[in-house]
Amino acid sequence: MQLIKSATVVALVTVILLATSHSDSLLGFISTAQASSVENSRTDVIMKMERLVEETDFNLADRDQFLRKQRIEHYLEQARRFDAHEWYFNRDDALARASNILSHHERMQSSTYASL
Repeated sequence: MQLIKSATVVALVTVILLATSHSDSLLGFISTAQASSVENSRTDVIMKMERLVEETDFNLADRDQFLRKQRIEHYLEQARRFDAHEWYFNRDDALARASNILSHHERMQSSTYASL
């Protein structure tokens, strides 16, 4: 009688361990597939901002424009680091700061900056 109980407990524990090990790998596979599609869309935002900066003309001899470009590059680097660590709020904040500096630069260059 004791042998039957022990065999039943061992079989039950084995079945539970097998079920949980296979479900974890299946869930891991599904979450990895979802994460990669989300990751691609998030890095696309950074790449789009980098393209905008590359297309913008900066006169590096002018100190103000040189500093603007340095600050934009700094915030883009921060956004890449935040994105790698999945700190999306901070990444979005860094991208917003870079975008604000870039739009300020464009307004200054086009002479449509509103003076108060």
